Amino acid sequence: MKKIFSFIFSLIAVLVTFVSCSSDSSSYENLLKAEKSSISSYISRNNINVISSAPTNNVWGDKDYLLTSTGLYIHIVDTGEVSSATVISGQLIISRYNKITLDAVPDTIIKDWTSADYPYPLEFNYKVSSLTTVPTAFHEAVKYMKHNNAVAKLIVPSKLGTTTDVNNVIPYFYDLKIKLGD
Repeated sequence: MKKIFSFIFSLIAVLVTFVSCSSDSSSYENLLKAEKSSISSYISRNNINVISSAPTNNVWGDKDYLLTSTGLYIHIVDTGEVSSATVISGQLIISRYNKITLDAVPDTIIKDWTSADYPYPLEFNYKVSSLTTVPTAFHEAVKYMKHNNAVAKLIVPSKLGTTTDVNNVIPYFYDLKIKLGD
């Protein structure tokens, strides 16, 4: 009799585990769908023109956002000091940014645009693994920004965000400006 109860208990445990795992994956799928919808809605509300290749003359239309192969949307606002050196792998990047929700009524999550907002800029080395607080998208954005004092706007899917963004499946909008360190 103990063997029967033990077998039934084991079977129930396996079923409960299977059901909870399948509902988690379905929940994750729903979060990904909601994220995609949130990005699409933001693009629509803001009349963003999604383009598939960067302008060759570096002249971006006001609403032109390049969609990269990773899912990052980037709009170059200011190309920076084009006559200066171009960023190289491992170079120190000193960044200032605003992190904003994609909601119909946006909310600024982090305001780090000036030293009055936050005394220290976010620093990281280009193309080098960095802290989980540096969105993966920043490395990709720097590839397009290239120059000292460049400014860009980004729509960042969660998979390109910070570790917290990835875990919570939340996309964000960023204003980003960079300075190239020594």
